[in-house]
Amino acid sequence: MDALSTSSDITALPEAQVKTPASAMLDAMPDAMPDIVNEGMKNGAGAANGPEANNSNEVAFDFSHSPTASSCRTDDANFAAVSRRNAGSFPIEKGATPAYDAPAYDAPAYDTETHTRALVVSCPHAGRLYPADFVATSALDLAALRDLEDYAVDWLIEGMLAHNITAITNHVGRAFLDVNRPADALDKIMFANSIDAATPSRQVKAGYGLLPRLNAARMPIHNAPLSIDEARQRLEMVHAPYHQMLAATLDNALAQHGHYLLLDIHSMPQTDRLGRPLADFVLGDCLGTTIDAALGHKISRFITDHGFSVAWNKPYAGGHITCAYGRINTPRQSVQIEINRALYMTTAPMPANPAHNHMTLKADGAERVARMLGALGAMLADMLDHHS
Repeated sequence: MDALSTSSDITALPEAQVKTPASAMLDAMPDAMPDIVNEGMKNGAGAANGPEANNSNEVAFDFSHSPTASSCRTDDANFAAVSRRNAGSFPIEKGATPAYDAPAYDAPAYDTETHTRALVVSCPHAGRLYPADFVATSALDLAALRDLEDYAVDWLIEGMLAHNITAITNHVGRAFLDVNRPADALDKIMFANSIDAATPSRQVKAGYGLLPRLNAARMPIHNAPLSIDEARQRLEMVHAPYHQMLAATLDNALAQHGHYLLLDIHSMPQTDRLGRPLADFVLGDCLGTTIDAALGHKISRFITDHGFSVAWNKPYAGGHITCAYGRINTPRQSVQIEINRALYMTTAPMPANPAHNHMTLKADGAERVARMLGALGAMLADMLDHHS
């Protein structure tokens, strides 16, 4: 979940990257689903359009259990804050993280260092690893810290990975650090001493800056003021690796295809702050500035054709990642996708502490969402790869 962003948040792209609009690749495409998307892809099956593609490959989802969180030692040799994943690989950069237990599927593996599709996925808020020192000194227990997670979104994108679409995934809980914020989006009132920080945004003022001050229930996360050294350590541990890996992957896609599309995927509550029901999916393009209208229309139409409702920019217009890595009428484009949690999960008060929620996957709903996302990814990746 991420709050409204405006076009002023967008970083400028180098002049060399704005010569060829991404909309050019849509000139030959019909308004309906492209013919290159077969019936298997519509249902979330199909295979990667990479070397040795296998169109008979089909994703086998397992949503019979729910993802669990854990505290972790960040000095452990297997600790990986961030990973780059695609078909058959987790993670390609480093050894497996302790809390990762994604559904298994049978898919060919490709090296994302040498092959990156023009569609790239970002999953910044699904992390459920919590550094042990952070948990020990927090004012909240692990269950309360988890309510900032985009619960199980990294599981919902598994169908996309089976099509050799690369995903950059953050495995550290958002309560520790929010990679979907600029590096200087610090909340000065959280620190013992004076610090340099950007003019506070609405998110920072609300308690949801780079280092969140509050959980989703608006309870303070920290027992005591932080030091600037603590902020630097968290940036070096999570924020810098995430953005370095994402930028490198997008650069690979741009070099290989001449353009890219970034999908930044999140989850959202069932209702807005006034209790009004939200659509099944809310798409955000930072108020019309990060994706060409024709391409955005294809995405929303695909989702509605699969029986889901769609809204644009309200109440979530896109966060830092969407705005920083995409610009309309350029080869670098992006869109934020918010998934309504009511589609795939339930929450219930925990008996030991009714103030905290127990989160559980709804297997049928989760598979329905995952299959649609897999099919959407297959359609977009094939379209973008074939029109370079």
